[in-house]
Amino acid sequence: MHGSKTCFKCLKSLPRSQFYKHPKMGDGLLGKCKECTRTDARLNRRNHLEFYREYDKDRAKQAHRKKLNASKIKARRRVGDGFGAAHSSVSRAIKSGVLVKQPCQMCGSKNFIHAHHDDYSKPLEVMWLCAEHHKARHAFLSWLERGNE
Repeated sequence: MHGSKTCFKCLKSLPRSQFYKHPKMGDGLLGKCKECTRTDARLNRRNHLEFYREYDKDRAKQAHRKKLNASKIKARRRVGDGFGAAHSSVSRAIKSGVLVKQPCQMCGSKNFIHAHHDDYSKPLEVMWLCAEHHKARHAFLSWLERGNE
């Protein structure tokens, strides 16, 4: 086996480690590189967003996924940075009418709205974001923390 392979999509010659394994291919690797594969997957999801939202919603209802999510939340609350207290405060404020869920501040969507905290020490200062923009916000904040790599 040689040390490189050419992606059929971008035509770059890359190290074999830059290709996903695929047991049905002759060399055991997918024909397009990881970068092209990820780009295609993102584009496919964007082009079929409603389908994937329903798919994700159904998948989240599976017992093993509910259990996994609950354990992740418990672990996250033990970190001690105020995450758990902030989320509890928001839940109480919504139930009492002090806070009212708003559409996403980025796109205006009213589906899958989250209360995002930039600072957990200010539990009622939230940005209302859809799931997609909430994830993007966290990615942006992580990028800032890493020093704009």
